[in-house]
Amino acid sequence: ATARLGVALRRLGQPPTLPRAAPSPSARLARVITLYEYEASPYCKRVREAVCALGLSVRIKPCPRTTLLREGEVGTRWRAEARALTPPEQPLRFPLLHDEPALGSSGEPAIVPESLACVAHLWTHYGDSGAGLAEVQGWVERVRSRAERVRPFVPGGRTTRLRNFVNLVSDEDLPGLFAASVARPFGHAGLAAAAAARTAQPDVFHDSERALWADEACPHARLVREALCSLGLSYTLHGMGGAGRGDHESTATAAAQAQAAALRAAHGEDARPPFLVDPRLGVHSCAGEHAVRGLWKVYHGGPLPALLHLFSRE
Repeated sequence: ATARLGVALRRLGQPPTLPRAAPSPSARLARVITLYEYEASPYCKRVREAVCALGLSVRIKPCPRTTLLREGEVGTRWRAEARALTPPEQPLRFPLLHDEPALGSSGEPAIVPESLACVAHLWTHYGDSGAGLAEVQGWVERVRSRAERVRPFVPGGRTTRLRNFVNLVSDEDLPGLFAASVARPFGHAGLAAAAAARTAQPDVFHDSERALWADEACPHARLVREALCSLGLSYTLHGMGGAGRGDHESTATAAAQAQAAALRAAHGEDARPPFLVDPRLGVHSCAGEHAVRGLWKVYHGGPLPALLHLFSRE
């Protein structure tokens, strides 16, 4: 019920009018995109919406939190990897996008912090290269300029906590993103790292066969992503559909059809999203609560991480 509530609350935001042109399939074949994020973050949600709207296949490396008392805490394997990608003088924040050439391809890697920059990067390089570039860059600049006008009136407006306040009053889309995130205020809902996420062996964390075909706006898919995140299990997200609203509809439909065709080709004509493939759990078509219970049982087996644990000073 709360997952469905989150989908409804997402509509409180006013997202940008994004390009409708079909994404270029050639550019993405030569690149490997990795997204360091955690499910409960509204900023990370914004980037996953762009991934789904463009129908991209992105490697997700979940970075759930180990504390709410300190920003930039490492604590888990993928957070440590993200810290290594971030310049030492910069704070560790999420989302963090790593876009690099595929093996045997030419090109320079790109490390992109912050949700606005991540969305602009994805639409610029994997969407419409004409009018779309101007649309996205114009939206990013408008949001950033409003934030710069508000920030001088907020003491400490560049610190992490007050930065969120500045963003809320300057970015018309953030209220919907925040509302969708707080609809499920549970530690195990992709916010807190489970004990297994801190102690599991590398081969458990990273398995190239683990994949999820899903639409960001699907409540059943959200439950699966939450479990994967809190458990620290990396996976390939095959984005399907986008945010499920009119601004994304044209592009999302074409991209979703391409991903759906690939899903059926790989797993049979009856395969439908959300569709989870996990080497230890098996295959789950229309993955939901059953797949979530299986993930926690196979990879954790202990009590679910509680929100209270994030306020511990240990």
